[in-house]
Amino acid sequence: MTAIVAPPGALIPPAFPPLGASNFNQMAYDWGTAEPAVAQRMADLAQATHQNAVATHERAVSADESANDAEWHADRVALLNSLFLGAAASDPATGKGGAALVAGNFYVNPTVGHIRVYDGTAWRQSVAGMAGVASLNSKTGALELSTLHDYGITDAARVETDVNVITSDTTAVAGRSYDCDTTPGSFTLTLPLTPGVGARVGVRDAQRTFHLYPLTVLRNGQRIEGTEDDLLINGFARGFLEFRGPALGWLFISL
Repeated sequence: MTAIVAPPGALIPPAFPPLGASNFNQMAYDWGTAEPAVAQRMADLAQATHQNAVATHERAVSADESANDAEWHADRVALLNSLFLGAAASDPATGKGGAALVAGNFYVNPTVGHIRVYDGTAWRQSVAGMAGVASLNSKTGALELSTLHDYGITDAARVETDVNVITSDTTAVAGRSYDCDTTPGSFTLTLPLTPGVGARVGVRDAQRTFHLYPLTVLRNGQRIEGTEDDLLINGFARGFLEFRGPALGWLFISL
C-alpha cells in the first residue's frame, strides 16, 4: 500500500522588483535565480499531494472491502444463528419461534454430547463425543478428512463456513462458498452435476470486479431459475445458489 508522506514546506521567492527601483537589476537577478528552486519545490508539493491522494484512495478501497468482508461474515453468522436451535434433550419438533423445521437446523444434546442436524426429512447424527470427537455423520475413528462434504454432509452449505478463493474455471462442490476474484479475467463456476434438493453453493464478488470481468455460472444440466440458460453475473453479487428441484433448478438468493 502506498505510503502517506509529509508534503514539503512552501518555498517563498524574493519579491519581484518594482519598476524604477534603484537596484532593479540586482533584485530581478535574485528573483530569477530563485525561480528554479521554487519551481522544483512546487513539483515536489504536487508529487507529494498526488501520492497522498493515491494512498487515501487505496485506504478507502481497503476500508470498503473490510466492511464488505465484515458484512459477509456477519451474514454467515446470522445464517448459522437462524438454523441453530440451542440445547435440547431430544430432537426438536419445530424450528425457531415454532416455525417448521428446515434442512440445516441443528442443535446440541448436552446429555449425550451430540450435535444433530435436520436434513429436511429426519434428524441425523452429526458430531458425537464427550471427551473429544468420536464420530462424524456415522464415520468413526480419527477425523482426517478436510470438509463436512467429505463426511457425506451434502447439505453442509447451511452449516459449513469453508470459503474457497478462486481465480479460474472451477467446478463447485455443494456445501462450499466461493470468493470469486475475476481480477485476472472472467472465468466460469460450474454447478454440481447431481445436487440434492436444498444443496447450496455460495458465491461472492471478492474484489468487486464482476462489472468489469463477469462470472459465468454453468448450470451443468440442471435449470437455473426455471430456465435452461447459464447465469451471467456482471454486477456485484454476494449470496448463494440453492437447488429447489428439477423444475425450478438453482435459485440465486442474495445476502
